Amino acid sequence: MDKATLFKYFKGRFKSCVEFNWCWNVSEESYESIRERIARFLEEAREPVSADEIANIFELDVKDVYIHLEHIAKSIRRKSGNRKALLMVPPRCRKCGYVFKDLEKPKKPSRCPKCKSEWIEPPRFIIASVQ
Repeated sequence: MDKATLFKYFKGRFKSCVEFNWCWNVSEESYESIRERIARFLEEAREPVSADEIANIFELDVKDVYIHLEHIAKSIRRKSGNRKALLMVPPRCRKCGYVFKDLEKPKKPSRCPKCKSEWIEPPRFIIASVQ
């Protein structure tokens, strides 16, 4: 199936041609999902990247990036046999230095529980080997 036929088939599922093209790999025979592309990007990254940066690169909403990261974390461990993991540098308050260590899901907190500041440094992510 060629790219034009696939676009007609999935027309209502993408916001624009640009989003469809991001999901379509250069080689027409191999299709890579947005999660696979984000995972590959995080594996090749030299330093941790924020969800905002990922959203800008892949032209996504930040909320969607956090949802994708949850799923990527599960699949990376399973695919690598627990040799790789999605690592998160936790968010930190820029005013008082409080570190949000006990987050269950990847997200940017809205305000600091200690000083009530909204000046929060977002979490940053990278995929690296854990052994």
